[in-house]
Amino acid sequence: MEKQSFLNIRCSEVLPTDGNGSRLLRSGLLSDYVYQQTDLDLDWVISSFDHYHKYNRLNKDVEPKGNLEVYSRITMLRSTGYSSNLSPMRFIDHLIYSIRLMLYLFKYRKNKSILFCSYPTVDSSVVVVLMAKLFGHLSVIDIRDKWPDVFFDKKDNFIFKLIFLPYTIMRNYVFKNADVVIATNHEFLNWSKKIGYRTSANDRVFPIGYKLLGDPSESFYENIIDKYPKSDGDLVISYGGTIGRMFDFDTLHEAFEILNEMGVNYKFYAFGDGDAIGHFREKFASNKNVYFPGRVDSKDLFSFFLKSDILVANYIQSSNFKEHIPNKISEYLAAGKMVLTSLEGAAGKLIESNDAGFIYRGAEDFANKVGAIFTEDVDRAGKNAKELFENNFHIDSINKKIVDHCLDVFNKK
Repeated sequence: MEKQSFLNIRCSEVLPTDGNGSRLLRSGLLSDYVYQQTDLDLDWVISSFDHYHKYNRLNKDVEPKGNLEVYSRITMLRSTGYSSNLSPMRFIDHLIYSIRLMLYLFKYRKNKSILFCSYPTVDSSVVVVLMAKLFGHLSVIDIRDKWPDVFFDKKDNFIFKLIFLPYTIMRNYVFKNADVVIATNHEFLNWSKKIGYRTSANDRVFPIGYKLLGDPSESFYENIIDKYPKSDGDLVISYGGTIGRMFDFDTLHEAFEILNEMGVNYKFYAFGDGDAIGHFREKFASNKNVYFPGRVDSKDLFSFFLKSDILVANYIQSSNFKEHIPNKISEYLAAGKMVLTSLEGAAGKLIESNDAGFIYRGAEDFANKVGAIFTEDVDRAGKNAKELFENNFHIDSINKKIVDHCLDVFNKK
């Protein structure tokens, strides 16, 4: 009997071979689960362009290495690439990828398959829904972002709406015609239902999970502390991720100045890189308690989290995050540490209601909360965070539910 095919489609995919600190995220972890733990015939279809490092990968760059046998199932479709995230070339890149995706999917027209596609990008989602309708596949759209609506936050957004009108039309087509829509939170799912007038009982919410990375690197923390010395009794506050426009380091800068005036003993380590790292390194340069060590291996980063006291999720306020629980939150919970976040929606409420940390509202509130934290508070919150992760965000459990649901709908189609 021929294996059932599962095509996992994502344009801007992250691969561990992309560079130091790169790792499998939601889509990649799903591919790994399908390949390692199911009998499905996996085809992992991505763009050749590395969105984060801005270069086109070659086939030799993603050959199977070590325990990454899932790489043997990657199909890279060549796209043009772009030098800036805000460049018009980015839209051209996504369009070319989608055209090549459509041509690629023609070879599956005789085999009924599950087409699982990340949204955005809109172009590739349109292709998936259209091809599924033409050839009897099952189209499953996984929403990660309210795109292009994320650009419409301001009231004076007429120009943006006009510019993105073609994408709005494509968005409407996707949510009206997809066989299954899944989302990382209820707000995203309800958004798709409203747009597409969806009444399907097959739509579901599956949160973003996190995969534990095995034994931690015991030496990494000590090496960092040797490079950036701390005193006994210092609270170790950490951040890991992009140093860019999605994250609010300006509020942290003000908060740390207040902590210095209060005489609180702390050290803040912001791991990662991004287009704003130079700016913030310069802005924080006079604060001897703040360090930007750069991008590090994901296992080393998680090891540092395990030794920290507080982990910070300092998101810019946006409607896109109101009812969203980002992957950073599940990673922090997996480390079993107190979380301080600016997110006042679902993520913040989840953390506070489970006594795993706090929402901070501005620099003074951040400083006051950190200044009032004692060891017993850190320990209690960390224990609650770990329990919350195990019960709700373990990636293997989430991926099993996703695959089982797709197969259930597929077999009834």
